[in-house]
Amino acid sequence: MQADWWLVLIFVLLSFIISWFFFALLYFLISIEHGDFVLKNEEQKLLDNQLNSTRSYSKIEREKCVQDVHNFLSALLFSIETQHTIGYGSRYITTECMGGILILTLQSSLGYLLQVIVTQIVFTKLSRPTGKGKSQFIVFSNYALIALRNNQLTLTFRIVNLSTSQLIFASVRLLMIRQRRTLEGEIIPHQIYDMELAHLCNGQLFFPRPTIVEHIINSRSPLYGIQRSTLEKEHFEIIAIIEGCFDHTGFSCHYRTSYLPDELLW
Repeated sequence: MQADWWLVLIFVLLSFIISWFFFALLYFLISIEHGDFVLKNEEQKLLDNQLNSTRSYSKIEREKCVQDVHNFLSALLFSIETQHTIGYGSRYITTECMGGILILTLQSSLGYLLQVIVTQIVFTKLSRPTGKGKSQFIVFSNYALIALRNNQLTLTFRIVNLSTSQLIFASVRLLMIRQRRTLEGEIIPHQIYDMELAHLCNGQLFFPRPTIVEHIINSRSPLYGIQRSTLEKEHFEIIAIIEGCFDHTGFSCHYRTSYLPDELLW
């Protein structure tokens, strides 16, 4: 739901208009098939010629498939009245043709479904925080950096909130996935390691502006022992996850990115 409001409104209007015209065409065609318009011409001719035979009146009294539908415009009005349950009363389906009843049932069901879909789209659009036209509200730096910070080798990357809403209850997790060999020689292809974050209490993050996330590479770090010269030959993936809630709307978010060895700058 990153589309502009004018695109959403055009989509909503076109959805309704297309459905009106589609079912109007069905009613119009079934009326032609049933002979309603032919009957109208015969009726007018009989009235003009003042033919009062029993056979003539039997033609006039023949019930139509859709009452008071004489052309495509009246079929369109009947389609709108049916889908939105307006029901002015002059136009209605009769029991003369089963096809009209089936189309009426189908339009009523699809009309309710379309209302639900449109309502959900608009509600979702209203619930999403504004992000200055960006397709993603939380952005991670393209590369992570390994460098000395306070005389400690540290992995760092930056995250920024592009939304005008503040992110509350924000938390950050850093995971590493790599192959592990046990003492018995068993190979576990995807072992997940938690990576401790510096200067964060249980991963909780105060996020009013661009923030640098730090992981100290020490003996408890899964990156411990990796050399700069062999970094690009390593096989692992570091996954960064941020979760939180936008204050204006209560919309919860979950964003993540990952860094491969060739995306780490040392």
